[in-house]
Amino acid sequence: MEAVALYKSENKLPIDDFVREQIVIENATSMAADQGLLRDSVEPLFRAQIAVAKAIQYRSIADWISEPSTEQAPNLATEIRPILTELGDKIISALADFLKNGKVIQEKQRDSFHKIVTHKHINNADKDQLFNSLLLIRML
Repeated sequence: MEAVALYKSENKLPIDDFVREQIVIENATSMAADQGLLRDSVEPLFRAQIAVAKAIQYRSIADWISEPSTEQAPNLATEIRPILTELGDKIISALADFLKNGKVIQEKQRDSFHKIVTHKHINNADKDQLFNSLLLIRML
């Protein structure tokens, strides 16, 4: 997300891109349905990911006010988005495989999730938002 923030900052683009967000949601829920997941149960996860991604972008840009980045951003359309799309697809496949194998995401896993998800710009509220959305995911 820092690369996204850097690209948007360098190109004077807003963090919010509601058209792109809707495309991401539609693609993710469609793939989820193809993998045997309920579309409506996956949508909150991708909305949470988008919210946390934007928080990371805003927080990164805020950091650069006092200490500007010396890096140059990769191209958003040709380099960053394909990687993000692939990552989203892998998340959906992994979740579908997890649930197809009779496993479930449970509240008792929250603490482990908090320990595993580490990034200087992701706080506990962000982690809870993501984990809460994982608890909602169901098979068709």
